[in-house]
Amino acid sequence: MSFTQTRRRFLTGLSLTGAAGVLRAPSALAAQPGLETPAVRIADLPGICIAPQYVAEELLHAEGFTDVRYVRLAPGHNTPEGIASGEVDFGVNFASVLVTGLDRGVELTVLGGVHVGCFELFVNEESRSLIELKGADHAYDAAIVYMLGTGLGVAFAALVKFAVLPQVVTYFGFSIILGFYLVPTGALIAQPRHPALFTAMAANFVPLLAPTNEMNYDTQQFYNSALAIVAGLTAATLSFRLIPPLSPASRSRRLLALTLRDLRRLATGPIPRTPADWEGHMYGRLSAMPDRAEPLQRAQLLAALSVGTKIIQLRRITQRLNLQSELDAALESIGWGDSAAAVSRLAALDKTLATRPGAAALRARGRILAMSEALSQHAVYFDAEGFR
Repeated sequence: MSFTQTRRRFLTGLSLTGAAGVLRAPSALAAQPGLETPAVRIADLPGICIAPQYVAEELLHAEGFTDVRYVRLAPGHNTPEGIASGEVDFGVNFASVLVTGLDRGVELTVLGGVHVGCFELFVNEESRSLIELKGADHAYDAAIVYMLGTGLGVAFAALVKFAVLPQVVTYFGFSIILGFYLVPTGALIAQPRHPALFTAMAANFVPLLAPTNEMNYDTQQFYNSALAIVAGLTAATLSFRLIPPLSPASRSRRLLALTLRDLRRLATGPIPRTPADWEGHMYGRLSAMPDRAEPLQRAQLLAALSVGTKIIQLRRITQRLNLQSELDAALESIGWGDSAAAVSRLAALDKTLATRPGAAALRARGRILAMSEALSQHAVYFDAEGFR
């Protein structure tokens, strides 16, 4: 129970970035003359977010550490795994990474926040602050730009098809003409100013040109195709104004429903490569949750994140222990929205694991305990109908 309580305390004070130190290295925290541990290993990860730990190198030397090393972690290891495996003693990472590490049962201690402002948001020249972005309808603006690009694409396609191509008789010449248009237009997509404009110009050019082995220069067919594309985009653009957006309550319910559907598919479908795939998917859902969402709804999303991660880990462990059928019975109950039956079958699996020696069985039992707790606490959510 101490692990659960530690995780809850950490979630209460969630900040963007945390520093993590292994439980067995408290001597490094109070550097004094004559240190028992003069060496310290720090996780070296790509990115500028960990800049504070490089600034700390000279300070650590001043405190008496004679050997400060930055260690690249093994493939597939993040800060929690690097600390738990003994590769490093300390590391800096996002709070979400540390939460999921604790949730997986990794033994580490979160010491405190390091800094915020790790990311920079790039917007157009009209936006000067984050406050200006609140409530702004950027989708509508981008749709207008895309529609303008489509209009330019129609004009260029008409020019090439009816004025240039009739004069070309070789495939080489045809390729050169396409290259003169598509290469610069494709390159301009990568520049930061109005990429939607050039995307529309490039994407709609070839369908409008409609190249065939024997070119067809039917102007009526071209006008019909152009009119269909422009009319469709116009209707789509107007929909941003005419169709009211979903309310925050509806968006929250929809996110929860989609998450529950994905969790049930995860329980009965193929095993993802790593838990990171599921975790990244869920981080997107958490970030999309409206500000007005209820605390219970956020807790339900976090519970789904935890249960999904445990499912992936347990399926891999039980494969090694030849207990897949016992776990599959519990996961089938989750897929059918029967948390009580799932908890009961997980308890039976836990009794079987209790007779097995080894660390793998102990890890599996810990995951079963956390998973059963989440299923019991949020049974109303996990048993909801209509999302199988």
